[in-house]
Amino acid sequence: MDEAYTYLSFVAPPLTQVLTTYSPNHHVLFSLLAKASIQTFGVSELSLRLPALLGCILFFFASWGIGRALFEKRSTMLLSLCLVTLDPFTFDYMSQARGYSLSLGFYLLGVLVLIRLPQVESSRKSSRLVLAGTLLGLAVAANIAFGIPVVALNLLFGAAIAGQVFDLRLKTISLLLGPEIVAFCAVAGSPLLHADRRDFVGGFASVFDTLSNFSIACVLHDWEGNGVWTKQINIWTSDFFYPAFRIVVLIVLGTVACWFAGYLVGRLRRQGRAGFPMAPNEYWVFFFGGSLILSAAMLIVAHRAAHAPYPFARMVIYCWPLLAFTMCLLIERFHPGNVALRIFSVLLLMFCVTIVIQSGLQFDMDHFGWLEYSAGTKQIAGIIRDREAGSTREVAISSSGSLYACLSYYESVYSMKRWRLKERSASPQPDGYLVIDVFEARNGVPSGYRQIWRDPLSGAVIAVPVGRP
Repeated sequence: MDEAYTYLSFVAPPLTQVLTTYSPNHHVLFSLLAKASIQTFGVSELSLRLPALLGCILFFFASWGIGRALFEKRSTMLLSLCLVTLDPFTFDYMSQARGYSLSLGFYLLGVLVLIRLPQVESSRKSSRLVLAGTLLGLAVAANIAFGIPVVALNLLFGAAIAGQVFDLRLKTISLLLGPEIVAFCAVAGSPLLHADRRDFVGGFASVFDTLSNFSIACVLHDWEGNGVWTKQINIWTSDFFYPAFRIVVLIVLGTVACWFAGYLVGRLRRQGRAGFPMAPNEYWVFFFGGSLILSAAMLIVAHRAAHAPYPFARMVIYCWPLLAFTMCLLIERFHPGNVALRIFSVLLLMFCVTIVIQSGLQFDMDHFGWLEYSAGTKQIAGIIRDREAGSTREVAISSSGSLYACLSYYESVYSMKRWRLKERSASPQPDGYLVIDVFEARNGVPSGYRQIWRDPLSGAVIAVPVGRP
């Protein structure tokens, strides 16, 4: 449904409208790339999703590169890669025709460039900073929600320069900030000028509601139980794993914060206030964990100061790779430590391995995890098209609101100019098709209609007036 709405509202309209319209669903970079793809290859599911596929490729490449750059042990690198890429919440958004995969791909690529910066020759560091800034700016242009982790990254990078991690002058941070601003404004500046405060009202009243929503998305994403053994796994884990996930997130963030505070106190006591150089392998623990902490802090400040709602899980999808890399860094960092730290490392390792197994068991190639109810719209549109293939009359279709955008998309794909599609009202169009979703179908087909087809996956129903063949 979201994909169809994106196409109808931000891809199909003229370019001038695309560039002068803003909505939280308008992921500008994706919309522009999708428009170019459709104009090149024609309207189809594949052409609409090609930019998302590009983002998916960038995401997997960046995740693999970050794992190689961060971890000394191949086993830890493999664990981090599995954690990041097998998560069903993240994986589902890799295939959706929205800007999430592009944002994740560009964001992690920018992070990868910065991670490799200490190994780059001094003469090439400036160009690498410009590249990283451009990638991060494109991440925000693909989804404005990524502005929060990008701001956190800038703050932490500035702290790293001050802490003598990168052997750079503080003024060189402009080489990162400048390209970020230019790339973002060049792509998304015009639509954002037409934004309204009311475009940013959706969300929760508490940061813990966001944490709960995020935990559900990561742990029980396919809650209908359509993956391999998913239903049984969800039954076993919902009472334990879901609350445990929330607790682990808080423990990991608390561990990073306490460790960093202790580190700073120790450095200041030994060296005074002149500086406290930090080794790169120590810095990356604080970079990933600190990005999570700063992002959460900015959300809290925005809520307190401007009454901004706390975001839905999909708007903080960047938290999952940051959390996964932080956990793996702690596992590898604490393993050679004292007994208490080793126990912590082992427990965190067991948790991460369980996450990987549980994520793998939720894979479902049939449909997007939580939009099962709209999975049958292509078949519905095809059935109606085939039934009316030899007719020249107008085709009246009344549809449930949840399926309307999808059917309207296929009306465009199939060039069904004779269709008269509208959302279902109390009185459907006479002599027309009635398409109802699984929620309305539970009440049965309305009086005067008979069911001619039911989708076995989504439960959606096509009905026609009694007496009509």
